[in-house]
Amino acid sequence: GFITFHYRRASGMKVGLVPWMQISTQRLDYISEKYLPQGAKLQEPSKLQKKEVISLLEFWRDRQKSDPADILCFRKWRDGRGTLQDPVELDSDKEGGC
Repeated sequence: GFITFHYRRASGMKVGLVPWMQISTQRLDYISEKYLPQGAKLQEPSKLQKKEVISLLEFWRDRQKSDPADILCFRKWRDGRGTLQDPVELDSDKEGGC
């Protein structure tokens, strides 16, 4: 899905699971507030209510309209040891990444 794509992009891995438990409890370690609607929950998608999913999708669709290259970006990803790492792929025009 959409979030998995962006997480794998940050980690540089073609496969890999999104660490939903850690993201749900430490969301700002992984994603800057600007990429989420105010007060939004971010957890495994099947655990979200329909209105929460719609809110996220509408928010990202609006971001896509204003800046197609900056819809969602992970500031950190979790390696196999559980250590947070900086994104592998950083856009050259973004100082310090996401």
